[in-house]
Amino acid sequence: MSSLSPRIATLARTVRPVLAIVLCIALVMLVVLGLRIQSALVGLRSEATDNLHWNLSQLEVDIVRLSEEIRVAQNDPAAPLKELRKRHDLFYSRAQNAIQGKGFSTPGLEDLSTALSAMLAEYLAVETPAVDGSDAALRADLPRMAAHLDALRDTLRKTSIQIIERLAKISDDRRAALSLLVSQVALATFVTIGMLACLLTMVLMSSRAALREARHTAQVSRQLRATVDSALDAIVVTDDKGDILQFNGSAESTFGYTRAEVLGRRAAGLILPPEIAAEPGDLAPLRQVDAGRFQTRALDRAGRSFPVELSISSAEGDEGRIYTAFLHDISDRLAAEAEMTRARDEALAAERAKTDFLAVMSHEMRTPLNGVIASLEIAARKAANPEQAHFIALAQDSAQLLLRHADDVLDITRLESGGMKLLPQDFDLETHLANLVEGLGPVCTERGIGLRFDMLTPSARLNGDPFRLGQIVQNFLSNAIKFVETGGITVEAEVTPLEGAMREVEIRVIDTGPGIAAQDQERIFQDFAMLDPSFRRSGGGAGLGLAIARRIATAMGGEIGVESAPGEGSCFWLRLPLAMAKDSGTAAGQPSAAPSLPLLDILVVEDNATNRAVLDEMLRQSGQRVEMAVDGEKGAQAAQARRFDVILMDISMPVMDGLASTGLIRARGASQRARIVAVTAHSLPADLDRFRAAGMDDVLVKPISSEALARVLKGDSVTAALARPAVLDMTRIQDMQETLGAATFARLAQQGLVDMHRLARLAQQAASAAAPSDGLEPLCHEAAGGAAMIGAERLRAHYSQAEAEIRQGQAEAARDRILRDTESFLAEAETALRNLL
Repeated sequence: MSSLSPRIATLARTVRPVLAIVLCIALVMLVVLGLRIQSALVGLRSEATDNLHWNLSQLEVDIVRLSEEIRVAQNDPAAPLKELRKRHDLFYSRAQNAIQGKGFSTPGLEDLSTALSAMLAEYLAVETPAVDGSDAALRADLPRMAAHLDALRDTLRKTSIQIIERLAKISDDRRAALSLLVSQVALATFVTIGMLACLLTMVLMSSRAALREARHTAQVSRQLRATVDSALDAIVVTDDKGDILQFNGSAESTFGYTRAEVLGRRAAGLILPPEIAAEPGDLAPLRQVDAGRFQTRALDRAGRSFPVELSISSAEGDEGRIYTAFLHDISDRLAAEAEMTRARDEALAAERAKTDFLAVMSHEMRTPLNGVIASLEIAARKAANPEQAHFIALAQDSAQLLLRHADDVLDITRLESGGMKLLPQDFDLETHLANLVEGLGPVCTERGIGLRFDMLTPSARLNGDPFRLGQIVQNFLSNAIKFVETGGITVEAEVTPLEGAMREVEIRVIDTGPGIAAQDQERIFQDFAMLDPSFRRSGGGAGLGLAIARRIATAMGGEIGVESAPGEGSCFWLRLPLAMAKDSGTAAGQPSAAPSLPLLDILVVEDNATNRAVLDEMLRQSGQRVEMAVDGEKGAQAAQARRFDVILMDISMPVMDGLASTGLIRARGASQRARIVAVTAHSLPADLDRFRAAGMDDVLVKPISSEALARVLKGDSVTAALARPAVLDMTRIQDMQETLGAATFARLAQQGLVDMHRLARLAQQAASAAAPSDGLEPLCHEAAGGAAMIGAERLRAHYSQAEAEIRQGQAEAARDRILRDTESFLAEAETALRNLL
């Protein structure tokens, strides 16, 4: 039965309009037919046919009487004519009435009535003058009048008979038409009664369906009420005026009111605090229908204002629109978020402070080193004999090592962010290690420590980053020198074949120091980890060296470790896979030929006299035309007055810094289009972006080498390698492999690559939209996190930069970045990961 009810209701809804239309048509037909019947009856009531019969009969009687009077007058010449004239006048009057009466205008009698009227009119026109004349003339005319009257009588009788026949037919036709109208009215009445019966049936069916629906609605309402009462969220239902209609149990717990206390009361001012309303009684929070979840504040019985998450829906009720509010107290969640935000802000502030300190420290240390290293390069070119060249080379190596010490504090930041770029080149392992050991020889001699280098296998020319390798070995040696008091230090190296052209290099630094306990051997590779003996030494340290060494070794695909026991000394080792050199290259110790450079007009803007002298010497030795300026203001004036090809611009200067000077040069003057290169010790990515935004084309990071200077003069970029992060964060990958296991990490990395392809596709679609920032920022945030999880550092930096640009209002730049670089960065990350796995 329940399954038939919807069908019946559907059928009723379908048929009801048709029945209503048919009923309306039937009612219209009844009205029309009724009007027609009424019209027919009115016609019958006003019918003039009876008068026509009587007039014709009277005419014939009058003709007979007039004929009798004429015969009397003919038979008795002395008879008076008064009665004859009287009879003629009566006939005349009757004939005029007949001619002008309605009977002669009856439809269907026009031809007969016209002929009869013409005959009567003719008779009267002919005989009336004689009747109205003298008696003698009248007596003379009596024979003719009698004949004329007899003819008229015969014609009148025949015409009357024809008129009566036609009137009979007309009456029959009218009765038939009236009978048809009555039949049509009966049919329309029957149809109307049938439609009314059908409609009544449907009304009864609809009424029964409505009763069933009402019972179902009541059941659903009971279920809904039970659901609302048992819901965990507070649910408040109000009408359009804001009066509370429903208040569930969770709402009672949240606000402290019972349901009976709030029903019928205004929500504003009771559970909504006055401060969120534009005016008293304003229900703005309850008007935000279909706005999703949003946050506002609510008021409990004790007057406490607390944050809630609110969602509103609305519906039309019997008495107008009603609003259903779902509220959830989020005080605890917001407190936790606030605590997390505070902790994050403190961490970010500490990170920013550390970054600022590192940038200042780097700048202060690199600026004087720039003069030292550049001066040594010039001195090496002018060395008069091999002994001088030898000591200058040792000084250069020591200066480079000193620079590496200054870079240690920056290396941690670069390594953690994947910003360190390896610079592979061909080098001779034995020569490189021998130079490192020889550079530290004087220090060991001064401390009374023996230092020896042994190449245990034949040396080989390898391809790798000799500076980073030397940084690790230098760190091992520095630690050994600090802790060894008596005895000596031995550096051993050996090269063993691996697959194909690959070789494994193992370097060991063995000392006779106090040794390291087993429980401390892993801890010493952590950041800022220092063992107790180091605190008692004057040399000290920040505890970063071994942490940096491990990260560098991991980035190069190798590993480091220690073997030690208390009282037995230590052996720090490095194992590193390196490829064989592709060609013999320049012989060790043989200076390379100076590059061929174009002849340029160069302006050097530098406040430090030593740096000016060094740059002047380096540029003039390559044949350049050089002009100097001691601060940014004088540099801008010189550049505006004369056209230069290249401007080397220091950043930190008195009077006017390099950024302001660059802005003036780009604004006007002869050197607007010159190539402006920043000369600075600032090398963090944020600094590089700031320099480019000011209008600079490139950056030379102090200390400046001849090679980097030559590349700038030839127009090559020297910042791409500096600012470009590594494809993979090997430290991150190694940590995950150690924590999760290689197999688990491989599986997660495969799934991560699938997610990266999906997010790349979504990000590119969002970047192609009209308002990319609306959906692009969360996608970039998610993609950056996913890339970091699988160690795809360059891809992570790509998404992070796009996210930062969107937050800074540079949505167009972020869109271009996503559309331009995402595919290539994802492809190289996938290739590198698959090769690694």
